[in-house]
Amino acid sequence: MKQAHEDLQRRIAALRVRFSDVGARAAAASRALVATAPPPESLLTELSAVNAEFAVLRASVLEHAASLPHPPATSSVMRLRDLESVTTAVIAAEDERERQAAWDVACENAAGVLDRVRALIHREDKEFGGLVECQAKARELQSQLGGPAPADVPEQTATLENRLRPFTALVTLVDGWDRLDDERCAALQDVIAQTFGRPLGLAALRGKLGREGEPPPAPRAAPTAEREERAAGLFSAASSAGAAAPPPPVGAAPPVVAPPPVVAPPPVVVPPPVVVPPPVIAPPLSPLIAAQRPPTAAPPAAPAPVVDPARGTPLERVMPAKRPTNDPWVQPAAEIPLEVEIRLNTDQVHVETPEERREREALLERLAAKNAQWWIRARKGYKELVTRGVSPANAAREVLGKFPYLLSVPLQQSVNFAGGRLAEGYAILLQRIDKEEPEFVATALTRLNPQFTTGGNTDAYPLGQELYLYVVAQGRLYKTYPEFLRDVLAHVLPDPGVWLQASVTDEDDTTNIITNDTTPGSSATGSRRLSAVGERGGEQTFSGTTGPLTARIFLVEADKLKLPVDVEIKLKENGNASDKAWLIVRPADGKLEVAKRHRAGGSTVESLGKDTRAVYIAIFNSDPNTDKRYELGITLKRKSSDPGKPEPGKTARQSPFAPRR
Repeated sequence: MKQAHEDLQRRIAALRVRFSDVGARAAAASRALVATAPPPESLLTELSAVNAEFAVLRASVLEHAASLPHPPATSSVMRLRDLESVTTAVIAAEDERERQAAWDVACENAAGVLDRVRALIHREDKEFGGLVECQAKARELQSQLGGPAPADVPEQTATLENRLRPFTALVTLVDGWDRLDDERCAALQDVIAQTFGRPLGLAALRGKLGREGEPPPAPRAAPTAEREERAAGLFSAASSAGAAAPPPPVGAAPPVVAPPPVVAPPPVVVPPPVVVPPPVIAPPLSPLIAAQRPPTAAPPAAPAPVVDPARGTPLERVMPAKRPTNDPWVQPAAEIPLEVEIRLNTDQVHVETPEERREREALLERLAAKNAQWWIRARKGYKELVTRGVSPANAAREVLGKFPYLLSVPLQQSVNFAGGRLAEGYAILLQRIDKEEPEFVATALTRLNPQFTTGGNTDAYPLGQELYLYVVAQGRLYKTYPEFLRDVLAHVLPDPGVWLQASVTDEDDTTNIITNDTTPGSSATGSRRLSAVGERGGEQTFSGTTGPLTARIFLVEADKLKLPVDVEIKLKENGNASDKAWLIVRPADGKLEVAKRHRAGGSTVESLGKDTRAVYIAIFNSDPNTDKRYELGITLKRKSSDPGKPEPGKTARQSPFAPRR
């Protein structure tokens, strides 16, 4: 694309040289006409050739300009200066798209890493300070990335990688602490320690960090020589390196075979043989060594597992199903669901049982009913949509038919409207997220990382806010909300319609302006009727606030007018020019056009009252956490009514070589 732009610039420069040469000769010929000397035939031929070359070059420039939000009309490009300005605009727009695309990709990649960081837990200490601090920083960075794009996009894109490096190192070490070599692990630990402190780096290195519901980690594999040396100390008869162990005596149960990698060679049981009951098989993700008991072992508890002091590698054990009642490791499998406890560096790591999981889910449901009614209501509405098999388009029409002001109310505040029933309308948002992330609604609560212990103050856990942030992150609403809004409006406009913040209706003699109160769903609080030409042609300004992930919608409309008007639209957000709005045009035939993004420099909708019947302006706030202040300016530019002035279509085209007046 860049090469094509450079080629256009070279062709324009070459044509400018030709224009200068031919123009000088044409000027001389014009002066000669005063003396009644006709211009030479060669000059006329060259003038025609230059004009044809200009037309070809203009067609190429306009083809590239088609990618602009508002491509210029052919009639507006009549000079070389016009070609240069259009080409410059195309290059600038392409560069801006590339910069924005790079920023979006960087933000999406960062969101994936930060989501994984926020899902981490400490297997032994739910309130581990280093992890809590790290996750707070991850939330802060994710909130910043979810806001509007920065003014210096290229610089921020370059620095984002450095800001994300410690989070990436943490995730990498948590996932690969038992597979990466020592040098790589040490390097990752140093990066984590520099940003979040040494305790968090050590916890990740020792396998103490993971995700809710994951099985306990397997011990880190030791070198071959160490495995053989340790095996020789643990079992009475071990073969030399590489030699196969002799078969066990007749009558002995075969050793428990753990999934690869094999931690140690199968032990040789010393006579007299021991008949071992069928073993309890550990989960496939945790390779374990079968336990061995002496033939005359008494009921007392099993000895502590052997740990290599140099490397800190644990010896994991799975005990037989039939055990003495005072054995602290495993109770009979017939009495409770399978539960595995592992001694990791002399500490116990607990794996949640199905019963405990059900208790935790019930607790989360109680907290949600208390602190996140917006979620309970929206989930209820979503389940009803699924049960009835309602499509997204019909769901949008159904919901906006009941609650036309839904899109102007923040998700977390929706439970405060219509007796809480408004929150059920956000089922259309959950429906969209669940389509992109299957089972999202069913598992959202259980995916949370509750920062409390069994004996802690569970009422203090901010489940409502954590759940909201999880919905935003999983749905990538900081990026996808504008598209969600656009699609919903396409389904519901013009019928059943939406609640309007204000409307402007133009007639031949008057302009009527109706403004609603700032509270979503309220009725009109003010109206103005403009009849003076100066008032009607001036800019009409509307200001207000958009809440997080909401929209304020305006309408400019007119029936058939004697003199059509052009609608000029300008928008500011927090005092700066903004493009955070969709423009949806309804032509005279009534069929809506595809929504177009407003241009930060201003947009124009032509021929209102002739070719166009109405234009909807949907101002949105895609920031999930912060209110935004907007200022909308609407100006109705009237066509000229001078009867002596010819119509634009009938105006004779002036030659680009004619002298300026």
